[in-house]
Amino acid sequence: AGEKQVARQMFDRSLTVRRNLKDEAGVAENLRDLAQLDVELGNADAGVRGYRAALAHLQAHGHARHPLAVEIQRSLALLYRNRGETDAALASFQRARELAEDIHGPRHPLTQALRRHIAAVQVDLGQLVEADAELRRLHAMTLESLGPNHRDAASSWNSMGIIAWERGDDDTAVRDVARAVGIWRANESLQILPGGLFNYGMVLHSAGRYDEALAALEESRQMRVSTIGASHALIGETDRMIGEVLASKGDLAGATERFDRAVRLTRVGFGPDHPRTWFAELSMARHLTRLGRPQDALAPLDALTRHDGSGSEAPKLGWLARGYMAQAGCRMGEK
Repeated sequence: AGEKQVARQMFDRSLTVRRNLKDEAGVAENLRDLAQLDVELGNADAGVRGYRAALAHLQAHGHARHPLAVEIQRSLALLYRNRGETDAALASFQRARELAEDIHGPRHPLTQALRRHIAAVQVDLGQLVEADAELRRLHAMTLESLGPNHRDAASSWNSMGIIAWERGDDDTAVRDVARAVGIWRANESLQILPGGLFNYGMVLHSAGRYDEALAALEESRQMRVSTIGASHALIGETDRMIGEVLASKGDLAGATERFDRAVRLTRVGFGPDHPRTWFAELSMARHLTRLGRPQDALAPLDALTRHDGSGSEAPKLGWLARGYMAQAGCRMGEK
């Protein structure tokens, strides 16, 4: 409900009780919950340390195969993926999947969800054929075991929509992500729905349906503000996408305001070396060319081409930044 500090106090009290009771799995669960709070408050490094401490606690007390270990590995992998650390994310997802198959079996919903996560990382890596084949296998299993209106079925539709978007098939992308959003909305999956609406706005923007994209993104933003506050880095990321839509609609002043806020919030919340911060800076730098200031765009774009990283985001960033540099050069009359 957005009361993070109250939640922390309760988790801390619970942790003390569980330590006194020597409930070691419970201690690990509390360590996981505290790590998740750190992540939601924008302290990803503390989150990583907390998740690792929770896993270490389980292993140290003979609970290496506890179902909670699967959830912690999954949370750690999601955090790595959000930070653009694709290799680390893939390794954690694979460990979680192996453990889930061992504990729950290959057809368990959690095992299937982890396979979807792995396919999503394959999309990050550009392995679209492999990811698409895996997702279609999983989608059939999900429909068979959980039915067409389950939130996991929505996750499949969302993932397949993103693959269609990556392939340039905007119509299919809009259709599939819309199905996902509809299921999540009907199930009141309020934790997942804002991200689904963000994706829906993104693919609608790509399809040139700007007013619908803006409506979806504004709804996503409003839901996120109500739960994580207006200064969270995810609000900055949402503002960046809203800025792209406004720019496409010709509202350059409105786009400038959104890009400026996106850069400020992501720099503070994610940090200056986070891929999402880089993409906010990329949007702002590219926008300078739209504003008739291509000479001001060149230096920040050149800096963005120099970011290193072992994940999938840095190469994509460099490629886009070089393209926008060429665009700025053309606007300045260069060949």
